[in-house]
Amino acid sequence: MARVLSRINSDVLGEIFKWCTTGQDNDGMNWDLPALVLSQVCRHWNHVALSTPAIWSSVSCKGSQSFQLPDILAIYFQLCSRQLPLSVTIENWEVELPKLCEPILSIAPRIIALSTNAIQLVGSVCTSFPNLSVLKVLLQGNVDAYNTLLLVLCNMAVLDHLDIQAGCCLVGPAPAGRHLPIPLCALTALRFTMSSFYDIPALFLTIKVPLITSLFLSTPGCPPTFAFWSAVSDFLEASPTLFALELNDISFQIDDTLDNPNHLDRFLEALKNIRQLTLSHMNILPLLQRISEEQMQDRWLCFALVDLVIIFSRIPSDMFMEFVLSRAGLTPPQAQNCATLKSIHLDHFWRLTS
Repeated sequence: MARVLSRINSDVLGEIFKWCTTGQDNDGMNWDLPALVLSQVCRHWNHVALSTPAIWSSVSCKGSQSFQLPDILAIYFQLCSRQLPLSVTIENWEVELPKLCEPILSIAPRIIALSTNAIQLVGSVCTSFPNLSVLKVLLQGNVDAYNTLLLVLCNMAVLDHLDIQAGCCLVGPAPAGRHLPIPLCALTALRFTMSSFYDIPALFLTIKVPLITSLFLSTPGCPPTFAFWSAVSDFLEASPTLFALELNDISFQIDDTLDNPNHLDRFLEALKNIRQLTLSHMNILPLLQRISEEQMQDRWLCFALVDLVIIFSRIPSDMFMEFVLSRAGLTPPQAQNCATLKSIHLDHFWRLTS
């Protein structure tokens, strides 16, 4: 076997290394530093590994690893001494994280993507990532972690993609010396997955994103409150560049507050610039009811909608077909300046019957 491997062309072996180190959906090696492991097999592999910059661009550090990892990282960064952009994952580290972060964050200007569930401890070592374009953060019930995230965001001039996942995250006062709002002038994609919405209004009011084009919202297991819908409506109205919205796993409370037509109408009116709408894992009946009722009064909501995607959701047949036919221009009259619905994608839906 060793002889066979030694005869593999260097270019082919380099491609194999890339697949091993950058594979998606768990197709790659289940190691934190696969490039380092591959480079230590033999001289031939070491030469190919050091000649393949792409395999050194991803660094994953998890708390389950050996206490020797900080020392290993120092060797790692010596081997990939080229000025390569890096994608870094830091997970499940607590007491030892500051020691771990020292070799990683010493090269903070090279980090273009960071994924972590330990933002508080990362921020205790470094809050400046001048070239970071992708940030994925898991917040877990800690005011200090939330405030640290705000401090980190203050130093991200080129951040393009922000993905925040939070449990019951408590929000306290803004960090000392931090004057809100925080401008994220390069951000185009924003994702929020929250199990508690008491913190959503604060987050929406804190950041300013003049170039945002897509927004993802998910509320697994927790019906949104009035404060949530109000904050989202404000955000949408203040974001004329936002054209793609995805709502995932959002349920609607049926009470006097959330069933108020004025309340729901304001949210739907705020969708005036949304051209691509995705509704996933949710009951869309309340939305269609309000749109249909307003349309009967010749008041058209969501009039910019061009592409509609519904995934694993309940669909009321008659109301849905009426909406589709009117928006596709197949039944008169269609409101002036109302966009024509050009595409509909349905996947794993049910109750499309009378």
